[in-house]
Amino acid sequence: MDVETAFLNADLEEIEYIWPPDGVVIDVGFDVFQLKKALYGLKQAPRAWYKNIDTKLKQMSFMSMVN
Repeated sequence: MDVETAFLNADLEEIEYIWPPDGVVIDVGFDVFQLKKALYGLKQAPRAWYKNIDTKLKQMSFMSMVN
């Protein structure tokens, strides 16, 4: 299991935008980037990762012991 990049593989349900990093040249009319995957530092990243791993484990017939 690749735990170091776990948060980076979770899809976001919310629409999130970020400013482009310094030095990135963008087309005219695009001021921000829309995120499709979670990034470290987002408040939604842990929740998005949990929902992703929970769904995958349930598909593999694992059960949660948490109520």
